[in-house]
Formats: sequence, structure tokens, C-alpha cells
Amino acid sequence: MYNFTKSTFNLMLLFATFNVYSQDKLKEKALKIHQKAITIDTHADVPIMMAKAGFDISKEHDFVKENSQIDIPRMEKGGMDGMFFAVYLGQGE
Repeated sequence: MYNFTKSTFNLMLLFATFNVYSQDKLKEKALKIHQKAITIDTHADVPIMMAKAGFDISKEHDFVKENSQIDIPRMEKGGMDGMFFAVYLGQGE
């Protein structure tokens, strides 16, 4: 059986603290890169949602409740700079 000592606990606590600190630093670095990058969604199915009664792209929607993936408030929060809209047209003969 492993002898769990106070020094072992302190060492584990040190590693856990360093790991959290490292993750925070990594997230901070990633956010800085994201803020500098041009972010473009190259395929957005917004027109389908716009066809639903009452849908307003200028209002924030809940993905789980409304199955909406895109709205302007969430695009701004996510730092999106541009978007290409995909439009589906049914094919005739």
C-alpha cells in the first residue's frame, strides 16, 4: 500500500496549481491570438432560421431551445469578423 505523506500531498498540490496556472496562461494566449486573427465562418445556414416565424437575427437565441446556431450578439461575443451565407435552392427538373 502506498504511504501518502504530507510531502506527497504538497507535491501533488503544487502540480495541480501549476497545471491550472498553465491552462489559464494558455487560454489567455489563445484569446490574444483569436482577437488579432481575422475570423470568418465560410458556411452559415442563417437563411433557414430567418424563414421561421419570429426569428430575429439581431437578438441572441438559445441553441438548445431554438436550435439556432447563429445570431449577431453571439457572433460579436465570439469575435467573428465575417460570414458567408449558404442559401439552399431546391432543384427542379
